[in-house]
Amino acid sequence: LWLHGCHPKTLACNLDSLSNFGYFKDFPEILYRILEGYEIRRIQKSEWEQRKSGSERPYRRREIYSYRGRGGRRGRGRGGRNKRPAETRELRIADGERRNQAEKAKASLERKMEKISMGKKAFTRYSHDPEYRFLHERVADLFADFLKRDLEFLTSGETNKISLAAKWCPSLDSSFDKATLLCESIARKIFTREAFPEYEGVEEAHYAYRVRDRLRKQVLVPLRKTLQLPEVYMGASDWGSLPYNRV
Repeated sequence: LWLHGCHPKTLACNLDSLSNFGYFKDFPEILYRILEGYEIRRIQKSEWEQRKSGSERPYRRREIYSYRGRGGRRGRGRGGRNKRPAETRELRIADGERRNQAEKAKASLERKMEKISMGKKAFTRYSHDPEYRFLHERVADLFADFLKRDLEFLTSGETNKISLAAKWCPSLDSSFDKATLLCESIARKIFTREAFPEYEGVEEAHYAYRVRDRLRKQVLVPLRKTLQLPEVYMGASDWGSLPYNRV
């Protein structure tokens, strides 16, 4: 981040060298922090801790009141509740279900609006900040070059030469992808209109959708499957088969 702020072209032109002693995941993270602010991770952690502490309310034992009034009738208390008719209970269940559906619809709409807002923010920065645009394109070039090379290794059976680019490439519609629009840039560089004549004359938005989907199906899925990522073995507690060179 300091290098981008002081010498942006130096950073952008040396990504390949930096990838030799760092993680591919560092580059989407750099783009993300440039867009969202250098302190975004600290802010997110603080907000998460506040939500966590706010949700941990002390347990309060429910008090039960019971007394007998005039005539020996039971007053407020568990034993004094009138049994509600079945139709009333069904109405309460139906009302609760409607509220749940309304809350789900509201949350879904909020997520969609947030995705649109993040996309607009990334596009605006890309369009108006030439230094960010240059870095974004170089990161996309780096991933695209490695992924194309890895596909060639996969086809030739030289799977031991496959890099970890597929592991650290953002997944479609992940937080990194929503915030940086990086997957579309990578997909456009792998499945160019010039190299794939089937996209000639295809409307721009539809072209972007098709190459993004193709990136997932024909590039990321087969490469990630071949990589035998450590997370697969760790999740199954199969420590004996864990490929430690991939950790």
